[in-house]
Amino acid sequence: MKQGLGFLESYSFAVITGASSGIGLQYARRLIELKPELVIFNLSRSKADDLWEGLPVEHRQTDLSSPAELDEALQWLQSKCAGAAPGKMLLINNSGFGSYGRFPARSIERQLDMVEVNIAAPVNITAHLLPELRRRGGAIVNVCSLAAFQPTPYMATYGASKSFMLNWSLALGQELREDGVVVQALCPGPTQSQFFKNAGFASPPGNRIGKGSSAAEVVEASISGLRAHRSLVIPGFANHLTRFLGSVLPLEIRARAAEFVLRKLRLETYLKHP
Repeated sequence: MKQGLGFLESYSFAVITGASSGIGLQYARRLIELKPELVIFNLSRSKADDLWEGLPVEHRQTDLSSPAELDEALQWLQSKCAGAAPGKMLLINNSGFGSYGRFPARSIERQLDMVEVNIAAPVNITAHLLPELRRRGGAIVNVCSLAAFQPTPYMATYGASKSFMLNWSLALGQELREDGVVVQALCPGPTQSQFFKNAGFASPPGNRIGKGSSAAEVVEASISGLRAHRSLVIPGFANHLTRFLGSVLPLEIRARAAEFVLRKLRLETYLKHP
């Protein structure tokens, strides 16, 4: 057996959203490293065939904020999943983005697109693929965020979308226990990825919020959690501590504290258009 293969031995394919960069790309690379014959079906707006050259990745270019494009992609996915080799299925709802600033930061259209990508798309994808997941068995990973545990002023829609995903994931996991489907809510803190660029920052505000975890560290924590069937994974001790300290405060106090801290950090100075 390949070192570290573990739970993947019984899996034949994975579905990933956003495997063109960041955490999603690291998932694809690591899963194939662990099991080279694993087939990956990817949905993302960016096309990066050069990153997957020679790898068993089938990509469909899809803007997840467009319900029409997603509907077409879901038909493609259902066909691919139904025709895949026998074995379990891994679904990784990874795509998502944020925006920093007073609501509606940048534009209300972007806020609504965020709701489509961060909430509507994973719910829709999961619902359409759930019959195949139940038939085969397998796991779902929903990439949430440390921001899911409290209100996040200046990133109000983003934080709320991740709170939805966290609670939805934990509830869904209980519903699917008897079906042999594991659901993991992955809640990383700041991660070295394209997140800050997509949120409108000219450069990552690393000297204000810390370097954060690498995408590889986040993915390793997730895979370890899948091996152990853990429903909630928070990579990094500091992130665990942040979550614990925040949990002892009333929700409204957490919101005030977060607003105070973020205002003092003056992250808007890193924005492309402050």
